[in-house]
Amino acid sequence: MVLFRLSIFERSSGWIISRSQRGSGDGLPGDASIESRKGTTWARPPTPSLAQSRGGGAPYLTCGVSFTEDWDPQQLVYVPRRKRDLARARRAAARGEVQVVLPNVYCRPETSSDLLVRIHAAMAADPNTAIMGRAAARLTWWPDIAVTDVHATRSGALPSQRGFMWSRRRIPPDLVDDRPGLRLTVPALTVLDLIPELGGTAIDEALRRRAVTLAGLWDALALTPGRRGNATRRALLDDSRDEPWSYAERCLHRHHRALDTPYRYRTNHRLSLSDGRSVAIDLALPDLRLGFEADGYAHHNGPKAFEYDRDRDSDLESVGWRVIRLTATFLEDQGPEAQRRMLAIIRIREAELGLRPFRAAS
Repeated sequence: MVLFRLSIFERSSGWIISRSQRGSGDGLPGDASIESRKGTTWARPPTPSLAQSRGGGAPYLTCGVSFTEDWDPQQLVYVPRRKRDLARARRAAARGEVQVVLPNVYCRPETSSDLLVRIHAAMAADPNTAIMGRAAARLTWWPDIAVTDVHATRSGALPSQRGFMWSRRRIPPDLVDDRPGLRLTVPALTVLDLIPELGGTAIDEALRRRAVTLAGLWDALALTPGRRGNATRRALLDDSRDEPWSYAERCLHRHHRALDTPYRYRTNHRLSLSDGRSVAIDLALPDLRLGFEADGYAHHNGPKAFEYDRDRDSDLESVGWRVIRLTATFLEDQGPEAQRRMLAIIRIREAELGLRPFRAAS
């Protein structure tokens, strides 16, 4: 059996690795197992690569096993607690075995750009930190949002480090999701934090994904008074009173409100098709059995979407509902014309149903 040195920290960590010698070359050509001299067996980490140590020529393993006994192989970052460990970590960083993520926080070089690694590094550097903004949204309710920097609160000095943004702010306890080893803003506050960057899109996405309620957003705003940008947040929340799921729907709702019709209306209104399927109408006027849809190209392109939309509309027509489709570009760019057409369609529907036309606002 051949013993390989597990980086330069084998004395403090007590780790050994053994393999049956059935070949040669980089990697482990035989069965490999990792065990502690204290008898604790850990899950095997990803197959490490072999490198040549300085002095003596014995190979060492540049894998992410613990530098000290308290660093589990599954941990993403390492924080040395003793001066001796810190000195060894610094020497390892100089050789490229590990990489500095934040002052006194290290990770495997190949994982330094990983989002979870940076989040754990922020928590390791300051346990009272709270992850916020895009990173908090990515972890909780918006899995496909792009994240470049980890934005977090920080007490004390705010180190300038690539991949991180720091804010010195106090967050009310009710707006912090405190989990073991992780603190982040609750979805309602995350949405409010994203409004200066994303505008109403942050609200629309959170409502569409049912991550928040409009009442919850208002409560979060009330708990964070005096913030810069709160006037914009308040105006957008008021503009979201019909709970849009996209910017096109937001425009559709605005245009309808401008008409000031006397008819009841519902947004994202559920209707049943003849075969029992349930579908949602972006804006429905039940008294007129009339619906308006805001169609964006991203969700309505392709042959399948084309066939589905036409099949659905004809099915709704067969049960007495008429659905009018307006493109997102039209709703966003031609507001006055959109309102004129919507009013004309309502007038036609009134005539078809024998209703007395309402008196439109001048």
